[in-house]
Amino acid sequence: MSLPLLLFFLVFSISTTNSNGTNHPNFSAILFFGDSTLDTGNNVFIPTPIKSDHVPYGREFPGHAATGRFSNGLLVPDLLSSALGIKQLSPPFMDPKLSEDDMRTGVNFASAGSGFDDVTSVLPHTTPMSRQLEMFRSYLGRLRKMVGEEEAGFKETTRGCCGSGLIEVGPLCNTLTPLCQDVSSYVFFDAVHPSERVYKLVAAYIVQYVIPKLQ
Repeated sequence: MSLPLLLFFLVFSISTTNSNGTNHPNFSAILFFGDSTLDTGNNVFIPTPIKSDHVPYGREFPGHAATGRFSNGLLVPDLLSSALGIKQLSPPFMDPKLSEDDMRTGVNFASAGSGFDDVTSVLPHTTPMSRQLEMFRSYLGRLRKMVGEEEAGFKETTRGCCGSGLIEVGPLCNTLTPLCQDVSSYVFFDAVHPSERVYKLVAAYIVQYVIPKLQ
């Protein structure tokens, strides 16, 4: 089992109205990336032997359901989403039954058995960090279509600002590589890593919402 990956929060400045007619607050979407300590069920939907959709997992989960969480109950993404008043559970992105409200309020990309190095995911056929970021790009594209260009907080969500934005990472992103004109409109700076604007949103959210809740 790999070491726990980064518990990464990404929040969007979206103000929407749900089916009950109540307004979601700003910064209402929270996303998670990681491994089995954060996976809320993505592995259930991929051909891997690393699953926990069977007893005794989930014995304290609502309805005593084994949902693919490697725990007897809830995980940190669920508890944190609930504590911040966003929603009760952190839904796996691979669940084909994801609702529009789930998409608006954030999803979970974590995959049990994955790691920062793609090699760790080859044998167990799990989802490495690079693939989780690809799913994140897909999520952003779907979200932009759902809420519109103005409410989606970025103009370019599928590629990085450096070069083509598809392969340039580390040494491939250098002084000879052309950059986009407006980095702040990009979610990613290079092909993998978020831009400073994204990190600022994450930091602001943690300072305003997470830290007060933990004190």
